Amino acid sequence: MNLLLELPSDDTETVLEEVARFRKLSPEARIRFLSELFQEYQQFLANPSFSDVAAALAEEEELGRKAIKEFVARHSENSDGNAR
Repeated sequence: MNLLLELPSDDTETVLEEVARFRKLSPEARIRFLSELFQEYQQFLANPSFSDVAAALAEEEELGRKAIKEFVARHSENSDGNAR
């Protein structure tokens, strides 16, 4: 996917250049740019592979929650089965 805006995570100089380029745009061009960026985002979210990844991440997160609850329940009782 070729995005309109690519911001590397660690390259501050590049980010500042992209910001400066955006600020030089006219208000109409800014709106057009943001609209196109939003449309790309919507297409990305609609991508079946994204929804598969999102579902897998949600399932993994739920398994993590379950494991934490079980851990807390297991360790909140002493050897007699009574709560501490």
